[in-house]
Amino acid sequence: MVFRFLILLAIGLLPSAARAQFSEAYETGSYVLKSGPSERHYGKLKLRNGRKLLVRTPKGKRIIVRARHALSCTIGQRHYAVIDDLQFDINSRSVNERAGFAQLLDSGKITLLRYDHLLNSGFDWFWLYRYPITVYLIRIQSDYPYTAAWETFDGSYFRRRVRSFLISRPDLVELLDKGAITYQNFPNAIRALNHNLSFQPSAVPERKE
Repeated sequence: MVFRFLILLAIGLLPSAARAQFSEAYETGSYVLKSGPSERHYGKLKLRNGRKLLVRTPKGKRIIVRARHALSCTIGQRHYAVIDDLQFDINSRSVNERAGFAQLLDSGKITLLRYDHLLNSGFDWFWLYRYPITVYLIRIQSDYPYTAAWETFDGSYFRRRVRSFLISRPDLVELLDKGAITYQNFPNAIRALNHNLSFQPSAVPERKE
């Protein structure tokens, strides 16, 4: 009886905590569907999670736009692209999404997006806790697949994943190897690379092994 109560409590309470990163208020925005790529739809928008976009239309109707049916969306000042067939392994778990909304952080020589995901800590058919993860998706050309990179305790794995994308800027590679370019300030480094700007690390260098 106690075990059943704990299970019900977990199911009832934990989803709200896990969804915190997606619980922002509705903002003015727009979205484009795959079925009509030349038409933009407007309304009040917010992400329910990486796969679902909640929309309040100008007429007050509430609809759900699934990532697999969309091409892109804009929420406030943030731009999102839909990435199809998202697959990567993180924390001994596999993430396989048919499609997901990923925020565009910068583009140019390197395209950088951020994908927020709720990782299931249990079996696919049953979970006791979902925790948020943030993954960078990096691509050097439009016809190349995205490389997924995420934060680790010592940063060494992250450095190995992103080093090749900075190779055209020896100064950035040197800072990366020193631990001065971290997961937190990596978007600023990519922005410096794309727009030929100088880069000054603002974060405390990570502790290396």
